[in-house]
Amino acid sequence: ARCSRISLSGACIIRRFTHATMPNTNAALLRTFASGILNALEQEWNDVATEYPELADFVCPLSGRLMTREPVLANDGHTYERDAVVAWIAEHDSEGAGSAPSPVRPNVQISLESLAPNVMRQQAIQQLIRTRDEVQNAPNSTQQAMLEWDPHGEQPTETPRSVTFTAPTPQTQISNAQDAEGANADLAVALSRIFTVLDPLRELLAEVLEGWQPPQIVVVGDESAGKSTVLEQLAMLPVFPRNRRFCTRLAIHMRLRRSTSGESVAKLSVHDANTMRPCSEPETIPLARGFSYVQTKMDELIEEMKAQDPEDNVGVLSDRAIVLEIQHCAVPSIDLIDLPGLTQHPKEKAEITKQIVEQQVRHDQSTGGHAMYLAIVPASGDVRPNTNSAMAFVEMEDLKDRTFGVFTKCDQVSESDIIRCLITGEDTPSGDSPADFGAVHLEKGWVASMLKVPQSGFSKTADAQRYYEAHPMERLYEQKRQETRFFSSGGDDLKNLHERCSAGIGALVLRLEKEYSKYLSTTWKTQALKRVISAFDEKEFQLNLLGLEDQNEDNIRTAAVAEVERRLGCTMDDGPWIDELYSNFFDTFLEEKVVEKLDSVEGLGITMEVEPYELKGFLADMQTQILAIVDDALASYKSYWMDSLEEALTAETKVVVTNAGTSTINIVTSFWSRTLEHFARPIARRKVYTEVKKAPPFHLAVYPTFVEGILAKQRQLFEDAHAAISEKIYGVIEAIDKGMPYLEVHYQGGGCFKVSAFHRILLSKVVEIFAIHTPTPTAIRAQHDGVPIGVENNDVAAERRELQNDLVKVKQAQDGMCAAFGVTEEEIAALRAELDIGD
Repeated sequence: ARCSRISLSGACIIRRFTHATMPNTNAALLRTFASGILNALEQEWNDVATEYPELADFVCPLSGRLMTREPVLANDGHTYERDAVVAWIAEHDSEGAGSAPSPVRPNVQISLESLAPNVMRQQAIQQLIRTRDEVQNAPNSTQQAMLEWDPHGEQPTETPRSVTFTAPTPQTQISNAQDAEGANADLAVALSRIFTVLDPLRELLAEVLEGWQPPQIVVVGDESAGKSTVLEQLAMLPVFPRNRRFCTRLAIHMRLRRSTSGESVAKLSVHDANTMRPCSEPETIPLARGFSYVQTKMDELIEEMKAQDPEDNVGVLSDRAIVLEIQHCAVPSIDLIDLPGLTQHPKEKAEITKQIVEQQVRHDQSTGGHAMYLAIVPASGDVRPNTNSAMAFVEMEDLKDRTFGVFTKCDQVSESDIIRCLITGEDTPSGDSPADFGAVHLEKGWVASMLKVPQSGFSKTADAQRYYEAHPMERLYEQKRQETRFFSSGGDDLKNLHERCSAGIGALVLRLEKEYSKYLSTTWKTQALKRVISAFDEKEFQLNLLGLEDQNEDNIRTAAVAEVERRLGCTMDDGPWIDELYSNFFDTFLEEKVVEKLDSVEGLGITMEVEPYELKGFLADMQTQILAIVDDALASYKSYWMDSLEEALTAETKVVVTNAGTSTINIVTSFWSRTLEHFARPIARRKVYTEVKKAPPFHLAVYPTFVEGILAKQRQLFEDAHAAISEKIYGVIEAIDKGMPYLEVHYQGGGCFKVSAFHRILLSKVVEIFAIHTPTPTAIRAQHDGVPIGVENNDVAAERRELQNDLVKVKQAQDGMCAAFGVTEEEIAALRAELDIGD
């Protein structure tokens, strides 16, 4: 008997419903069971079906559930739950004719009209439930029932199928393994609740977490080591292809979720293996016949590949992956990835299968390194783990601390004490150590399994294969029964492993789910939440960096004016920036453009003797040279001021990492070889987040109308100054030949004139004119008066909207994770504080 305590409590609830609250009609009784009660029954059902594999006929090929909801016979000869087959026909009825290809025999059309109640099957299922129910009423009694039902498929049709069913009793002693299994049922449900929230957010979380995903269990092993067989036993659903020549030709991702709502469904889709983005819409496949649909899809993809590359004879796909999403009341809640088996020959196949496995490891490393690994090692013959290709790969990639080991085909091992020695790490009775047998220590430990295809009752192997191909659920239950008996009733070594929960797929499920749940709910949850919090804070920081967002135009304009004053009136170490601009104008610009060049004009600053006939030309030439110098200075006058002012008003405010080692940063606005710092000194990045949130910087460039309006007024200011300076200086130059105060001409006699040009007086006058008519700093800064603020730059507005949308996404991801793991606001605050301390 294999009733876990949780299953038995469900049975008691069912008893109360069947005897106290349900109508007499059996069909009505079965249809109105609450989904939670059905889940309890079906969790127990797995144990019952393991003891009586023939009862797999009571499982719906579509839903993979015990047919408690009106089984009906379709015209393909198979029996389904009415709700499941009606939904199948509705989904696959391409012509609206009320018919669709059979989920079991795709070449046959089944129709709604053909569905007829399978009374015999329904009565057998009801008798099963009643017998079990009577045991719950009278725990000390033994209840048996002869169950008979209609044969189908490869079963003999001469007589009904039958089994004498003995209901398990509540007093049955529960073994350590069964006790652990009962405890793990709660764990599976808890994980299911987590994934109920996380799964719809899978793409969002991948985007927000930059590729991070919840941990996955990656299955590696040699070709024909039994990987797919182990996986379908983990799910207790035949969804993996069973082509004996070469089963897995590409990565298959299986996302198992224990259903708590009564829903039972399997979806198949094709994804890009590199990005894991879907390449096809999900299609529903029958849970109890999924292997044929996966094999068909795999073959289609291989044919597509061959059509593109006829020379490819390997038949393995590295750029596509099949994803199976399965909800069922009795599966563990974990993510599994089955990879093509490693091989040595032929060379091409060996290379590409190794490439696929390495690709998966590299992907895991690039997305946080959260995967766990399941290494499948056949125990047939002289088993030595350290010579196995899968274990060599695990050691080479340094994955031993994250790997579970499974010895398959333990019925073929030469001596059982070797397996016990390798799994427990204890010496054999004869004194051999684990190292003598090539032991590889794995942090997660090893489990033994034995899942050979059943042969009893068949005279030929081919007959057994054909039968179980048609009845895959019966095969699974028979394999599980055989494995349980093999270890629990075998020799002392095998019994010892069974008692230690180190033998059987059930023991493996317990370990996987326990470790998976522990890692998911502690390490991954904490790291992922910190990553989400960091993403939110960074997005909010980037949004705040865009500056003030306010619907009140006056508030925006006030902030804009303050930023103009800050930039144009900012004080550097040696005084206000604009004062330095002024000083530079006189000390450098005029010095280079006017003073130094005037010194080179012939006749200026010295006394010259000029012949009478040369006097007019001499004075004209002097005026021309001075005029050219002034014209050159005036030509650069506006650009000197406006280039500097435009650089100041349009300069971007940026984040600058000041010390990569300590992650200190500052927010700076750089112009005219100067840096205007937002903070007095660089501070830690996360501290900057807080400060910028309190007082975001203002970007003048975000409001181009305002900036251009100021620049236009300043440009006009300097154009007016330019005109006034030109007029005054040209007047001075024209007056040079009129004599004082800039020039004296004396006739010395003897046909010679003495010409004295007063260089300093002329120079002072020119500089004076520039000084008088050049706008003052106050006037330059005041040009914002009356300039409208305008609207935000389109690109910045678009960036702001994008960041706001990103924040919504990140918040959804954070809220989803908090809901999934029950994280409170206080815990989020504590995690944020840890990030602050770490920063």
